[in-house]
Amino acid sequence: MEFNLDIAIFIAFVTLTLVVGILSSRGVTNISQYALGGRNFSTMTLAATIIATWMSGSFFSYTISETYSKGLHFVIPILGNAIILIIMGFFLVPRMGEFLGKLSIPEAFGDIYGNHSRLLVSIAGILRCVGLIAAQFKVSSVLMEILFEISNFHATVISSIVVIFYSAFGGIRAVTFTDLLQFIAFAVILPITTFIIWQSFNDHNEVFTTLYNNPSFNYTKVIDYQNPNFFFSLSLLGYFALPHMSPALFQRVSMAKNINQAAKAFIIAGFICILIELSISWIGALLFASDSGLEPNKLFAFLVDSYSNIGFKGFVIVGVMAMIMSTSDSYINAASVIFVHDICNYFKIIKLQNELLLSRVFSVIIGILSLILALKAKTILGLLMVIGGLYNSIITIPFLLMIFGFRSSAISFITASITAISVSLIWQKYYYYTGIDSAIPGMLANFIGLFGTHYLLRQPGGWVGLKDGGRFAKIKKEKKYRWQKRIQNIKEF
Repeated sequence: MEFNLDIAIFIAFVTLTLVVGILSSRGVTNISQYALGGRNFSTMTLAATIIATWMSGSFFSYTISETYSKGLHFVIPILGNAIILIIMGFFLVPRMGEFLGKLSIPEAFGDIYGNHSRLLVSIAGILRCVGLIAAQFKVSSVLMEILFEISNFHATVISSIVVIFYSAFGGIRAVTFTDLLQFIAFAVILPITTFIIWQSFNDHNEVFTTLYNNPSFNYTKVIDYQNPNFFFSLSLLGYFALPHMSPALFQRVSMAKNINQAAKAFIIAGFICILIELSISWIGALLFASDSGLEPNKLFAFLVDSYSNIGFKGFVIVGVMAMIMSTSDSYINAASVIFVHDICNYFKIIKLQNELLLSRVFSVIIGILSLILALKAKTILGLLMVIGGLYNSIITIPFLLMIFGFRSSAISFITASITAISVSLIWQKYYYYTGIDSAIPGMLANFIGLFGTHYLLRQPGGWVGLKDGGRFAKIKKEKKYRWQKRIQNIKEF
């Protein structure tokens, strides 16, 4: 068999990931360590795992193709996807002190809205995780086909087995430290890939001329409110800039040492994600400048074949595979914890000492279910939109209200959730052509349903304030002192 440097590079990376995952998994003896890893991670490690979870392989593929076909109409809105991490770090995460140490987002909801609400959030959370994992497996199969020249079926199976293995047995520590490795991989490879494409142009001015002459890349035309796509881009920006608290992202807050560390990690992650998103979008723009007649859904294959020399082709695929693995393992872990800690406890079908074993078993099951979905679904984007719309419709509004100090009853929450689900599904079926994601009307319905039932039915609670033991008040006091100190230093300068 002829030696293939690209395959050797890929196998070396996967082997290193497995070794790091296995070594990091030592000492995991209970469900808390499996879910939160002992809560002793450094701020930069926490930021790296947030980035690695947030920047998925499907995001890479989707962003390149959408930038290529829609230009700045997509690039500007997608930046909201990173900016929201910064907003969360400054304004939302500091208010989440009462949730530190919670194993899952359903547990947080259950403490406030009761066990029935916990079950509803658990089901929505697992469906969300399965959809996202399947999307990553789908993209990974494309990479494996390109690299190994094997069938789609075998490519999907092989690429998913590694992630399922170390996610199941290592827990969040394995996930976190492999995320760190994977973040370093794509953070190094991404700018190098961009630079190589840039250097392929004989005349760099030609790139800017080509882009400026196209209405989709001409910023003066994109921000013109008379442009037919202006309001669509605006609604897309609004959607991306909404604070979506996914099961895996909630884990990243909960596993921090303290709320200050969590806030700093989110802010750092947000700024780095902006750079990553701009780099990925720039690749799409450069591909458009090189050839505007390509098929958007085949851009990655074109990128690998046209710009990756022997050896470097393996590095490019490793970079994207790192993004895929880092997102997949996070959601496999989050889903398994939700199933065991929330659903099984709801039905009282396990004993406490069996939680860790069952979490590992369910990690394998959730990985296999996602694999089947990736193999069966011809296009996974539509399914992702439905699942994502339902999850955000149920979770986003109540969670935001929770961290701003609003509480209500289980009746209000469940009524609002059913209303949101109904509106989201109706929107998906009859108003999908508008281009507005079903989560937006779903969240509006949730807001109306929650407040309507709370005040009309005179439910207990209301704006009762934060139950974080004074953490947020302390943070505000410290910030105020620091600003006063800065102003004083400026005056004395």
